[in-house]
Amino acid sequence: NFRVIAVGDSFNDVSMLTAAERGILIYPSEKVRKAHPEFPVAKDHNDLRAKIGRILSANKQILPKRLADPPPLSSTAGSRTMWLLVCNVAGFLAPEPWLAVQESTRIPELRVTTAQEPDYTKLMALRSSALRTNGVKLQQIVDIMDGLQLLPGATQFLEWPKPIVPRTFMITDGPEEYALPIFDQLEHPMVFCNFFEADDEGFLKRLITRLRSQKLKTVQELQRLNFRIIAVGNSFNDIDMIHAAEKGVLYRPSEAVKKEHPEIPVVTIYEELKGYITEAVERMEPNSKKQKTS
Repeated sequence: NFRVIAVGDSFNDVSMLTAAERGILIYPSEKVRKAHPEFPVAKDHNDLRAKIGRILSANKQILPKRLADPPPLSSTAGSRTMWLLVCNVAGFLAPEPWLAVQESTRIPELRVTTAQEPDYTKLMALRSSALRTNGVKLQQIVDIMDGLQLLPGATQFLEWPKPIVPRTFMITDGPEEYALPIFDQLEHPMVFCNFFEADDEGFLKRLITRLRSQKLKTVQELQRLNFRIIAVGNSFNDIDMIHAAEKGVLYRPSEAVKKEHPEIPVVTIYEELKGYITEAVERMEPNSKKQKTS
Protein backbone atom coordinates (compact mmCIF):
# COMPACT_ATOMS: atom_id res chain seq x y z
CA ASN A 1 0.00 0.00 0.00
CA PHE A 2 2.83 2.39 -0.84
CA ARG A 3 3.31 4.66 -3.81
CA VAL A 4 6.86 4.19 -5.03
CA ILE A 5 9.60 6.38 -6.50
CA ALA A 6 12.17 3.99 -7.99
CA VAL A 7 15.74 4.96 -8.87
CA GLY A 8 18.07 2.89 -11.05
CA ASP A 9 20.79 3.07 -13.66
CA SER A 10 20.78 -0.13 -15.73
CA PHE A 11 18.65 -2.32 -17.97
CA ASN A 12 17.92 -4.65 -15.06
CA ASP A 13 16.30 -1.70 -13.24
CA VAL A 14 13.86 -0.85 -16.03
CA SER A 15 11.10 -3.25 -14.95
CA MET A 16 11.25 -1.78 -11.42
CA LEU A 17 11.14 1.79 -12.76
CA THR A 18 8.20 0.91 -15.00
CA ALA A 19 6.24 -0.69 -12.16
CA ALA A 20 6.75 2.27 -9.80
CA GLU A 21 4.50 5.32 -9.75
CA ARG A 22 7.55 7.36 -10.78
CA GLY A 23 10.92 6.16 -12.05
CA ILE A 24 14.20 8.07 -12.35
CA LEU A 25 17.48 7.08 -13.97
CA ILE A 26 20.74 8.21 -12.41
CA TYR A 27 24.11 7.88 -14.18
CA PRO A 28 22.71 5.62 -16.93
CA SER A 29 24.81 4.59 -19.89
CA GLU A 30 24.03 6.19 -23.23
CA LYS A 31 22.59 2.86 -24.36
CA VAL A 32 20.12 2.76 -21.45
CA ARG A 33 19.24 6.42 -21.87
CA LYS A 34 18.57 5.97 -25.59
CA ALA A 35 16.49 2.82 -25.11
CA HIS A 36 14.32 4.40 -22.39
CA PRO A 37 13.72 8.09 -23.06
CA GLU A 38 10.49 7.89 -21.02
CA PHE A 39 12.44 8.15 -17.76
CA PRO A 40 13.90 11.45 -16.50
CA VAL A 41 17.65 11.37 -15.91
CA ALA A 42 19.34 12.76 -12.79
CA LYS A 43 22.85 13.99 -13.55
CA ASP A 44 23.96 13.67 -9.90
CA HIS A 45 22.56 13.16 -6.40
CA ASN A 46 21.72 16.82 -5.95
CA ASP A 47 19.68 16.68 -9.16
CA LEU A 48 18.08 13.46 -7.90
CA ARG A 49 17.01 15.16 -4.67
CA ALA A 50 15.51 18.00 -6.67
CA LYS A 51 13.57 15.62 -8.92
CA ILE A 52 12.23 13.65 -5.96
CA GLY A 53 11.28 16.90 -4.25
CA ARG A 54 9.29 18.04 -7.28
CA ILE A 55 7.43 14.72 -7.36
CA LEU A 56 6.55 14.94 -3.66
CA SER A 57 5.47 18.56 -3.86
CA ALA A 58 3.53 18.28 -7.12
CA ASN A 59 0.05 19.77 -6.89
CA LYS A 60 -1.51 17.12 -9.08
CA GLN A 61 -2.23 13.80 -7.49
CA ILE A 62 -0.02 10.92 -8.58
CA LEU A 63 -2.44 8.02 -8.84
CA PRO A 64 -1.33 4.55 -7.74
CA LYS A 65 -0.60 2.12 -10.54
CA ARG A 66 -2.78 -0.93 -10.91
CA LEU A 67 -1.08 -4.02 -9.51
CA ALA A 68 -0.98 -7.44 -11.06
CA ASP A 69 -2.48 -10.25 -9.01
CA PRO A 70 0.16 -11.69 -6.66
CA PRO A 71 1.48 -15.18 -7.40
CA PRO A 72 0.41 -17.92 -4.98
CA LEU A 73 2.70 -18.47 -2.01
CA SER A 74 3.26 -21.99 -3.28
CA SER A 75 5.24 -20.54 -6.20
CA THR A 76 8.21 -19.91 -3.88
CA ALA A 77 7.64 -22.74 -1.42
CA GLY A 78 10.51 -24.83 -2.73
CA SER A 79 13.04 -22.06 -3.22
CA ARG A 80 12.99 -19.99 -0.03
CA THR A 81 16.43 -20.23 1.55
CA MET A 82 17.31 -16.76 2.87
CA TRP A 83 16.21 -15.98 6.41
CA LEU A 84 14.57 -12.75 7.52
CA LEU A 85 13.58 -11.79 11.07
CA VAL A 86 10.25 -9.92 11.27
CA CYS A 87 9.63 -8.26 14.64
CA ASN A 88 6.86 -6.38 16.33
CA VAL A 89 8.13 -3.23 18.07
CA ALA A 90 5.99 -2.44 21.15
CA GLY A 91 6.83 -4.61 24.12
CA PHE A 92 9.76 -6.20 22.31
CA LEU A 93 12.17 -3.40 21.38
CA ALA A 94 10.43 -0.40 22.94
CA PRO A 95 7.85 0.21 25.67
CA GLU A 96 4.17 -0.24 24.94
CA PRO A 97 3.21 3.36 24.02
CA TRP A 98 -0.31 3.32 25.42
CA LEU A 99 0.88 2.12 28.80
CA ALA A 100 3.26 5.09 28.82
CA VAL A 101 0.33 7.39 28.04
CA GLN A 102 -1.69 5.71 30.78
CA GLU A 103 1.10 6.18 33.31
CA SER A 104 1.33 9.88 32.45
CA THR A 105 -2.41 10.62 32.30
CA ARG A 106 -3.67 8.09 34.89
CA ILE A 107 -6.61 7.16 32.64
CA PRO A 108 -7.60 3.58 33.64
CA GLU A 109 -9.02 2.59 30.23
CA LEU A 110 -5.59 2.99 28.63
CA ARG A 111 -4.26 0.00 30.55
CA VAL A 112 -5.95 -2.22 27.95
CA THR A 113 -3.69 -3.06 25.00
CA THR A 114 -3.58 -5.64 22.22
CA ALA A 115 -2.16 -8.01 24.82
CA GLN A 116 -5.69 -8.19 26.29
CA GLU A 117 -8.05 -7.03 23.51
CA PRO A 118 -7.85 -8.71 20.08
CA ASP A 119 -10.27 -6.28 18.37
CA TYR A 120 -8.03 -3.35 17.37
CA THR A 121 -10.89 -1.20 16.08
CA LYS A 122 -12.76 -1.58 19.36
CA LEU A 123 -9.58 -0.84 21.29
CA MET A 124 -8.87 2.41 19.41
CA ALA A 125 -12.48 3.56 19.90
CA LEU A 126 -12.09 2.95 23.64
CA ARG A 127 -8.87 4.98 23.72
CA SER A 128 -10.28 7.87 21.70
CA SER A 129 -13.37 8.11 23.92
CA ALA A 130 -11.35 7.93 27.15
CA LEU A 131 -8.91 10.61 26.01
CA ARG A 132 -11.70 13.00 25.03
CA THR A 133 -13.57 12.40 28.29
CA ASN A 134 -10.43 13.27 30.23
CA GLY A 135 -9.52 16.28 28.08
CA VAL A 136 -6.27 14.82 26.73
CA LYS A 137 -5.48 16.07 23.24
CA LEU A 138 -3.42 14.40 20.55
CA GLN A 139 -0.37 16.64 20.92
CA GLN A 140 0.01 15.56 24.54
CA ILE A 141 -0.01 11.92 23.44
CA VAL A 142 2.58 12.62 20.76
CA ASP A 143 4.83 14.40 23.28
CA ILE A 144 4.68 11.40 25.62
CA MET A 145 5.47 8.91 22.85
CA ASP A 146 8.28 11.09 21.53
CA GLY A 147 10.07 10.77 24.87
CA LEU A 148 10.11 6.97 25.00
CA GLN A 149 13.44 5.16 25.07
CA LEU A 150 14.39 1.71 23.81
CA LEU A 151 14.07 -1.22 26.17
CA PRO A 152 17.38 -2.27 27.78
CA GLY A 153 19.27 -4.65 25.49
CA ALA A 154 17.22 -3.91 22.36
CA THR A 155 20.08 -2.42 20.34
CA GLN A 156 22.45 -5.22 21.31
CA PHE A 157 19.87 -7.83 20.40
CA LEU A 158 19.42 -6.39 16.90
CA GLU A 159 23.18 -6.53 16.37
CA TRP A 160 23.39 -10.16 17.48
CA PRO A 161 21.56 -12.02 14.65
CA LYS A 162 23.43 -10.40 11.75
CA PRO A 163 25.91 -13.29 11.22
CA ILE A 164 23.08 -15.86 10.97
CA VAL A 165 20.01 -13.78 10.02
CA PRO A 166 21.50 -10.67 8.36
CA ARG A 167 18.17 -9.00 7.67
CA THR A 168 15.69 -7.72 10.26
CA PHE A 169 12.38 -6.12 9.34
CA MET A 170 10.27 -4.31 11.91
CA ILE A 171 6.59 -3.52 11.85
CA THR A 172 4.02 -2.02 14.21
CA ASP A 173 0.30 -1.37 14.20
CA GLY A 174 1.03 1.73 16.28
CA PRO A 175 1.27 5.24 14.83
CA GLU A 176 4.29 6.85 13.18
CA GLU A 177 4.35 9.37 16.04
CA TYR A 178 5.48 6.42 18.19
CA ALA A 179 7.48 4.50 15.62
CA LEU A 180 9.68 7.18 14.07
CA PRO A 181 11.38 8.38 17.29
CA ILE A 182 12.04 4.74 18.23
CA PHE A 183 13.52 4.00 14.83
CA ASP A 184 15.70 7.08 15.00
CA GLN A 185 17.24 5.55 18.12
CA LEU A 186 17.67 2.22 16.31
CA GLU A 187 19.20 3.96 13.27
CA HIS A 188 16.82 1.89 11.16
CA PRO A 189 15.85 3.28 7.77
CA MET A 190 12.21 2.25 7.55
CA VAL A 191 9.22 1.09 9.58
CA PHE A 192 5.75 0.01 8.55
CA CYS A 193 3.23 1.76 10.79
CA ASN A 194 -0.09 3.62 10.91
CA PHE A 195 -1.05 7.26 11.45
CA PHE A 196 -2.97 9.41 13.94
CA GLU A 197 -5.65 11.85 12.80
CA ALA A 198 -6.89 14.72 15.00
CA ASP A 199 -10.31 16.35 14.91
CA ASP A 200 -10.91 20.10 14.68
CA GLU A 201 -10.50 20.46 18.46
CA GLY A 202 -7.18 18.63 18.55
CA PHE A 203 -8.46 15.38 20.05
CA LEU A 204 -7.58 11.95 18.65
CA LYS A 205 -10.18 11.22 16.00
CA ARG A 206 -8.93 7.90 14.72
CA LEU A 207 -5.94 5.79 13.80
CA ILE A 208 -5.59 5.70 10.02
CA THR A 209 -4.70 2.13 9.07
CA ARG A 210 -2.19 2.02 6.24
CA LEU A 211 -3.17 -1.54 5.34
CA ARG A 212 -5.53 -3.92 7.10
CA SER A 213 -3.77 -7.07 8.36
CA GLN A 214 -0.46 -5.45 7.43
CA LYS A 215 1.64 -7.80 9.55
CA LEU A 216 0.24 -10.92 7.90
CA LYS A 217 0.44 -9.43 4.42
CA THR A 218 4.00 -8.23 4.99
CA VAL A 219 5.13 -11.74 5.91
CA GLN A 220 3.36 -13.22 2.89
CA GLU A 221 4.87 -10.70 0.47
CA LEU A 222 8.34 -11.28 1.89
CA GLN A 223 7.80 -15.01 1.39
CA ARG A 224 6.89 -14.29 -2.24
CA LEU A 225 10.25 -12.52 -2.45
CA ASN A 226 11.86 -15.83 -1.46
CA PHE A 227 12.53 -15.24 2.23
CA ARG A 228 11.93 -17.68 5.04
CA ILE A 229 10.52 -15.83 8.01
CA ILE A 230 11.10 -15.98 11.75
CA ALA A 231 8.35 -13.83 13.29
CA VAL A 232 8.48 -12.39 16.81
CA GLY A 233 5.44 -10.84 18.49
CA ASN A 234 3.67 -10.60 21.83
CA SER A 235 0.02 -9.63 21.26
CA PHE A 236 -3.18 -10.79 19.63
CA ASN A 237 -2.48 -8.65 16.57
CA ASP A 238 0.76 -10.60 15.98
CA ILE A 239 -0.84 -14.05 15.85
CA ASP A 240 -1.65 -14.19 12.12
CA MET A 241 1.89 -13.07 11.28
CA ILE A 242 3.39 -15.73 13.55
CA HIS A 243 1.20 -18.47 12.09
CA ALA A 244 2.13 -17.48 8.54
CA ALA A 245 5.88 -17.51 9.19
CA GLU A 246 8.09 -20.58 8.85
CA LYS A 247 8.97 -20.14 12.51
CA GLY A 248 7.20 -17.96 15.05
CA VAL A 249 7.59 -17.15 18.74
CA LEU A 250 5.89 -15.02 21.39
CA TYR A 251 8.08 -12.69 23.44
CA ARG A 252 6.77 -12.05 26.97
CA PRO A 253 3.08 -12.33 26.00
CA SER A 254 0.19 -11.68 28.37
CA GLU A 255 -1.50 -14.61 30.09
CA ALA A 256 -4.53 -14.06 27.85
CA VAL A 257 -2.44 -14.47 24.69
CA LYS A 258 -0.60 -17.52 26.06
CA LYS A 259 -3.83 -19.20 27.11
CA GLU A 260 -5.50 -18.54 23.75
CA HIS A 261 -2.49 -19.74 21.71
CA PRO A 262 -0.68 -22.57 23.51
CA GLU A 263 0.60 -23.83 20.13
CA ILE A 264 3.10 -20.94 19.87
CA PRO A 265 6.39 -21.20 21.80
CA VAL A 266 7.14 -18.50 24.38
CA VAL A 267 10.39 -16.80 25.41
CA THR A 268 10.80 -14.22 28.16
CA ILE A 269 14.27 -12.71 27.66
CA TYR A 270 16.49 -11.87 24.70
CA GLU A 271 18.91 -14.70 25.52
CA GLU A 272 16.10 -17.26 25.22
CA LEU A 273 15.09 -15.72 21.91
CA LYS A 274 18.65 -15.97 20.63
CA GLY A 275 18.59 -19.68 21.41
CA TYR A 276 15.26 -20.12 19.62
CA ILE A 277 16.51 -18.32 16.49
CA THR A 278 19.83 -20.21 16.46
CA GLU A 279 18.07 -23.57 16.74
CA ALA A 280 15.54 -22.65 14.03
CA VAL A 281 18.22 -21.67 11.53
CA GLU A 282 20.48 -24.63 12.29
CA ARG A 283 17.66 -27.15 11.97
CA MET A 284 16.06 -25.79 8.82
CA GLU A 285 18.37 -26.67 5.98
CA PRO A 286 17.00 -25.84 2.49
CA ASN A 287 14.00 -28.00 1.63
CA SER A 288 14.16 -29.84 4.95
CA LYS A 289 11.01 -28.26 6.37
CA LYS A 290 7.57 -27.85 4.95
CA GLN A 291 7.26 -24.34 3.57
CA LYS A 292 4.18 -22.20 4.18
CA THR A 293 2.02 -22.21 1.04
CA SER A 294 -1.42 -21.15 2.20
